[in-house]
Amino acid sequence: MIGQVFNYAILERIPKVNTNPVAGIKKLARKRTKKHMAAILDPDQFAKLLIDIDNYFGSAVVKAALKLAPMLFVRPGEYAMHNGI
Repeated sequence: MIGQVFNYAILERIPKVNTNPVAGIKKLARKRTKKHMAAILDPDQFAKLLIDIDNYFGSAVVKAALKLAPMLFVRPGEYAMHNGI
């Protein structure tokens, strides 16, 4: 994105912007490794998950967190990290 900003500034002849200092940096960047992110895509499996959450008999705090997770679309680590669970 920074490179695009500099390219735009050069094209618009913004004073003191003559070059793109990040040109060619993609060649130096590491390639991202693809990760598989688990997801429930089948509506029937999602319904079963919601029923299982309703039938959970553990801690009230954990049950509340489980009920909030599908509504807030947070990753498990994000919710726990911000709420001390």
